[in-house]
Amino acid sequence: LIVSSVKESQTGKMHVLPLIGGKVEEVKKHQHCLAFSSSGPQSQSYYICFDTFTEYLRWLRQASKIASQRISSVDLSCCSLEDMPANLFYSQDLTHLNLKQNFL
Repeated sequence: LIVSSVKESQTGKMHVLPLIGGKVEEVKKHQHCLAFSSSGPQSQSYYICFDTFTEYLRWLRQASKIASQRISSVDLSCCSLEDMPANLFYSQDLTHLNLKQNFL
């Protein structure tokens, strides 16, 4: 999930929130609001409110599916990586990792 605050969107600053293995929760105190939380030791949460119940429900369903997925294989070949992405190590289910043709 790529998120940005209203203030930071003016400057183009965005944050990547890895949802796989994370959580998606309904925020009861606010109407049509979801909490998206990443997994791992440096877990982050973002709260997003939607204009309509239909949009809220669509995001809840799709994000819940993604958060419940388990990734066992990742192909990062030819990505010009200079460092290992830290969030690779959040998944205990990862069994195959392709890092060919990078700058590691």
